[in-house]
Amino acid sequence: MEEKSHSDYRKRVRVGYMDLTDWDYELGEALGGNKIYPSIEDCIENNKCIDECGIIKVEIRAVEVIQERNESNY
Repeated sequence: MEEKSHSDYRKRVRVGYMDLTDWDYELGEALGGNKIYPSIEDCIENNKCIDECGIIKVEIRAVEVIQERNESNY
């Protein structure tokens, strides 16, 4: 597999969906993190409070690689 340069990662943007309440009140605060789902359907299926909480579409981009992968175990 060809290794991508880190600059490639900084240019790449991913789209996902998450619970709107998590976005408003918990993102960056919740112990254990928050889930971002790859589709609206997956978000609805795996989140019991969607009717009350809502859904938000988010974009995620890499800023900096903090720790390189260790592929020695592959």
